[in-house]
Amino acid sequence: MIHGHHHNNDTDTFPLIDASARRVNVSVELLEYSPLTLGTLTTVLGEWPEQTHLETISDLRSWAADVGLQVE
Repeated sequence: MIHGHHHNNDTDTFPLIDASARRVNVSVELLEYSPLTLGTLTTVLGEWPEQTHLETISDLRSWAADVGLQVE
């Protein structure tokens, strides 16, 4: 599920990517007010490990760099 209606910084409950809940929170706070393309999101979702819990776009960029993915 992709959603963006949780406008808060409660990343324990609503992180950017929560694999165990199969949920992506694209709220502007977690994206640090920067765009995230659907292509990038699709690529990341296709590659993420089952237990991935990425709290913000910074975490996503760091994880992507570690696994060799290009994130726009």
